[in-house]
Amino acid sequence: MSDDNGAFGAAEQDYYAECVVDLGRLMEEVRFSVGAAVMLLADFSERCPEEAARLVAPQDWPHSAGMPASVVALLLPYVPRTLPPSALADRLHESMGAERHLSRWFAGQLLDSSLVRQISCLDRIATLMHLAAGLPIASTRRGELRMPSFTQNFFDRSRSHFEARPEWIEFEALGKHELLEWAKAVRDGYVHRRRWPSALHGDRKVVYGWTDSAGDYQTATSDGLTAQQHVAVLVAMWNEVLNPAVRSAGALLAVD
Repeated sequence: MSDDNGAFGAAEQDYYAECVVDLGRLMEEVRFSVGAAVMLLADFSERCPEEAARLVAPQDWPHSAGMPASVVALLLPYVPRTLPPSALADRLHESMGAERHLSRWFAGQLLDSSLVRQISCLDRIATLMHLAAGLPIASTRRGELRMPSFTQNFFDRSRSHFEARPEWIEFEALGKHELLEWAKAVRDGYVHRRRWPSALHGDRKVVYGWTDSAGDYQTATSDGLTAQQHVAVLVAMWNEVLNPAVRSAGALLAVD
């Protein structure tokens, strides 16, 4: 990991520098993505006040009771074709069908990507501190580097190097923050199973069905995030998790 003088080797210096640069760019992208999403939502509310009011009003079937995903899938061939991407230039607030509007839908994409980026920022912080602690970077069987992530394994391995400093207690507590745990579950679902329902994606209530171990069919109804909640999640993640993590990590690394 380091030479006899305790300094980084050339490879570790490159990893560290890349993480610093990437962390700054990712945080910048989060700020601008959330800002752009808020601007789109505000512009929609101003230019389409009646439609904006309808979208937040209580709805009759199927929105109030939810529609099983299997039924939604059967209806897809009957839903009007979506707008072309070029509509972002001249038809920004047009309806896309299925309770979606182009500007709100695009705002949802920006917010979803910002959630992933915030978790990626935390992973970059873990890599910086892992390197500063003098720990080696693991490799896969194919020889690819496996960079640390902001998980309990990272805290366990780094604790002995940083725990004597007062900032460590607050920093380590962030790894178990309930908002971060929820955000990781949303991210993992987005990648591996299903994304969290959101009004910006056209979801009010979604009914999920499955067959339990006894062979009985069960259902559960999930409320979609409102547009305001979708934005609030990203702002809260920044204020309650990412910003404190950057602040604490900066203090820990400054005296390392």
